[in-house]
Amino acid sequence: MQSNRLGSLLVSRPNQNFAKLRAYSVLLDDTRIGRIKNGETAEFSVEPGSHYVQYKMGFSKSKPLQIQVHQGETAKLVIEKDAPSPLKYWSALVVLGLCAALSATLPPYSLLVWGIGAFVYSKLNGKPYIRVLER
Repeated sequence: MQSNRLGSLLVSRPNQNFAKLRAYSVLLDDTRIGRIKNGETAEFSVEPGSHYVQYKMGFSKSKPLQIQVHQGETAKLVIEKDAPSPLKYWSALVVLGLCAALSATLPPYSLLVWGIGAFVYSKLNGKPYIRVLER
């Protein structure tokens, strides 16, 4: 239950196939205020005023979205994910194939190769973004 002196932030994450088992961290003004799993909706009490909201998971981070939260009102946001372009999709598959080949060829460096591959894959795969719903 929120106080009348606060506002609230209602965050929804639609059920998607991407990162189904992982949760996004919800950041408000660069401070983590919670996590949201696939298909969930969460409500957070926040001070009224102007804030920046972001979502983060692993190496992926959305661009900051400036929102205005009013006293006693709820700002509604939804987290979505860009679909990667076909070129990025195929590039990501090539990266994963190279990782498999290099880790088989250089077993002592296998973990390093897969770590670099995961980083590159996350950069090629679409980024999360925020969309404001009705107030």
